[in-house]
Amino acid sequence: MKQLFSITRLIKSFGYSFKGLIHVITHETNVQIHLAALVVTTFAGVYFHITRFEWMVQTLVVASVIGAEFFNTAIERTIDLLHPKKDLRAGLIKDIAAAGVLVLAIGAVFIAYFIYAERIELLLK
Repeated sequence: MKQLFSITRLIKSFGYSFKGLIHVITHETNVQIHLAALVVTTFAGVYFHITRFEWMVQTLVVASVIGAEFFNTAIERTIDLLHPKKDLRAGLIKDIAAAGVLVLAIGAVFIAYFIYAERIELLLK
């Protein structure tokens, strides 16, 4: 009978996840840009003393964009593996996945505006 929980399998699973994390962070420019936005918004949040709720929203939005970028990368790699030659349908699948990230990124910009616009305006007065 297969054991339901194994600490060894759990550790291996985390190891695979971290391997993927490091690979995408070191090889994907868009993820690096999103991580830079994470750093900027984190410093901004600390500087402007945003509320606990604003931290929760900001964290959820940033994690969603970065997570979507990881899924997009996985989709692109899968399509490249299945269709190494240029294929219009394969290209469209990749474009649609990238558009999903774009939608979330645009939403993140709006959230940042809602959180920081008034604070920045007051700072500049």
